[in-house]
Amino acid sequence: MRKISPEVAKHMDNLSNETGVISALTIDQRGSLKRMLAEAEN
Repeated sequence: MRKISPEVAKHMDNLSNETGVISALTIDQRGSLKRMLAEAEN
């Protein structure tokens, strides 16, 4: 098993809820980014 530093453990603890679960939301914006880059080129 890989060991983590106390600082990383603290950050992980801050990110998790009381049961140790980390919630995250990701949104795919690649289409929007491609359109913005294409508009910036023109």
